[in-house]
Amino acid sequence: MLKRMDGSSRRKDWGKANKCFFMVLLCIAIQFLISCNNKYEANAPALSDERLVLTVPKRHNLNINNKIEGSSYYWWSDNEEVARVDTKNGYVTAAGEGRTAIYCKVKSPKREYILTCEVEVSEPMFFKNNYMAHALGGYEGNIYTNSEEALINLLKYYKFMEVDMTLTKDDKLVCSHGWDEETGKHTGIVYTEDEAPDYEEFMSWKICGKYRPTDAATIIEYMRRYPDLLIEIDLKKADREKTKIMIEQLVELAGHDESILDRILMQFTSEEAFFAIEEVYHFKYYQYFTYKSKLPDKLDHVIKFCRDNNITSIAVNHTVLTDEMIEKIKSNGFYLLAFTIDDRERAEELLQKGVDTICTNFIR
Repeated sequence: MLKRMDGSSRRKDWGKANKCFFMVLLCIAIQFLISCNNKYEANAPALSDERLVLTVPKRHNLNINNKIEGSSYYWWSDNEEVARVDTKNGYVTAAGEGRTAIYCKVKSPKREYILTCEVEVSEPMFFKNNYMAHALGGYEGNIYTNSEEALINLLKYYKFMEVDMTLTKDDKLVCSHGWDEETGKHTGIVYTEDEAPDYEEFMSWKICGKYRPTDAATIIEYMRRYPDLLIEIDLKKADREKTKIMIEQLVELAGHDESILDRILMQFTSEEAFFAIEEVYHFKYYQYFTYKSKLPDKLDHVIKFCRDNNITSIAVNHTVLTDEMIEKIKSNGFYLLAFTIDDRERAEELLQKGVDTICTNFIR
């Protein structure tokens, strides 16, 4: 049988509930006032960044503005599996995909501050693959084809493929290594640098006498059909205006769909091209393509540019890649792609030394 509560019991329980409710409100109010005081106090210590977006294994140095003389500092992370921080100096290292917060306790002679930076870490899917197929992969002994047959064949072996894109005479975005003699030699097509074909002519070609050419729309359609397909796009040496036209078409073909565009590793061959791309669309992942003749004298500049512009990776011709260069690129928090290697022994040697991904025509 249920017992009825008398009035005094009900009043007692209500009193306890009200007291608990009041204490919760009081705690929230106190925390809010402390937070506001920290935020708006003139010349109070503050972190150089309130939010960071990093990719594994990048590092970022969080600094403290408005330091107070005589203060001590202690740093910690909410989740070290996502991002670690040096307890003494604020160097944050991205460790794994997810979100966390980095804190710094500042103990000054007069009071204590808790500073916070929200951190989001992504781990690019591209570099979980040891190998990337070059120009949609070699097929039946042929290279540089960028053909649909090569693409279909490679889907059995690779999740990560590189494709070359350029514009036709009527400014349509198609997949070709370029309108030059070297490409013609590999594809059986007579290329003339000064006279690119128009779109209709290009799509009527038979690469190596038998393969179907592809355009940007074809690549996007395959990315829709295969949600685990990852693509690196090489826009070659297009000037600023041509680059913008290409990116506009690509983004439109993808329908501005981030689930597609975030699976593109956008490669650029010049810093001018990078800024042209950024004017049209901000890709989540970029790769700086370096030319072997210039790299030995330019590597420090490349690393600084990549650090300043949140670039994900650096591509280096394997013939000039040294152990010292591998160490420098990797220690600065960048993924490293070496191109183009068809010798498995050489490829495995570089993977052992720290290269993340090998661009290849034929290694399976």
